[in-house]
Amino acid sequence: MIKTAIIIPAGNPSIVNIEGTRQILSWVNGYCSSRGRDAVFDIELMRPVLGEVHDFYAQARPLGKGDTPDLVIIPAVHGPWEQVRSQNQELISWIKKVYSQGAQLVCYCIGAFLLAESGVLEGKRCSTHWDASNEFRALFPNVKLQDEKMIVEDRHIFSCGGAYGFTNLLLYLIERFVDYETAVMAGRTFMIDLSRNNQYFYSVFNGLKSHGDQKVLKVQEYLEKNYDQKISLADLARLVHLTERTLQRRFKKHTHYTPIQYLQHIRIEVTKRLLTDKEKTVDEVMWDVGYEDSHHFRSVFRSITGKNPHAYRNGFAMS
Repeated sequence: MIKTAIIIPAGNPSIVNIEGTRQILSWVNGYCSSRGRDAVFDIELMRPVLGEVHDFYAQARPLGKGDTPDLVIIPAVHGPWEQVRSQNQELISWIKKVYSQGAQLVCYCIGAFLLAESGVLEGKRCSTHWDASNEFRALFPNVKLQDEKMIVEDRHIFSCGGAYGFTNLLLYLIERFVDYETAVMAGRTFMIDLSRNNQYFYSVFNGLKSHGDQKVLKVQEYLEKNYDQKISLADLARLVHLTERTLQRRFKKHTHYTPIQYLQHIRIEVTKRLLTDKEKTVDEVMWDVGYEDSHHFRSVFRSITGKNPHAYRNGFAMS
């Protein structure tokens, strides 16, 4: 069996993440047993010795007691990052230790901050909640954040996007450690969409503006006000009296996008809002946000959201 530790971090961890994981993995064990197969997951709750833990989990096994788990699951922990980090120093150190001993790590949503703080994500890819991506990039620039993806796996570390995205990661783990049939049955039983793999469909674009570069900030503000106009890199460079190459370099350094990519994200964000109102056709919305080529517009929309404009409208439009 796979020794599976569901961690109860100090502070305010997501009870939904913890209990949802325990419920679904326990169901997998029962499903396997009903078909004459061995249970797969040896599930145990673990908690730090130091720091306050919810009374409901007081009997969870303390970190460092017993054998190293095979699979460690870190839920989201709510609250200001500095407070969460301070409360969980013991857990952060333990994460680094067990990973070096061969444990595979799983983090949900903003639980990725704890893994990144331990150092195990250095140079690796991961995901986190799209709304926390700017803060994450600023704190951990050496982690290759892929916040557009619902699920990311890199060198025995599994991460996922926000909120209930953990259910999709659980199906991924069930397929990995059990089999595809069991993952499908779990999805049907708990009514989890097996095809959901891109969280940009749900995200709200919010450009990073805490960098302090006034010329880059001026370009950001210009793009946000004039997104429906024809804009070139040369226009933006003249606006702030920089060469195109210098602007491109500084803008990418501070925002993680090129100026044209930033413009595309603004246009698509406005498009998403306009599509919720069915009074305008998709082509009319396209013109309103500054696109003229229907094929290019749909291509950009799909690359950012993972869906075409009509599918997005069907998912979010007001009746």
